[in-house]
Amino acid sequence: LSSSMYEQIFDRTVSVKQRDREVSSFQLTYWINWHRNRHAPVRVLIREF
Repeated sequence: LSSSMYEQIFDRTVSVKQRDREVSSFQLTYWINWHRNRHAPVRVLIREF
């Protein structure tokens, strides 16, 4: 995936997860860290959180 495609997918998925009240902050943090380890751009993480 190109960087911009990856950012779009990341943004969309985070958006969905933020609206899902069943996702705890711990789970969301775990998921964010997983994405960071998959080379998701750090500035995306900063922008969203």
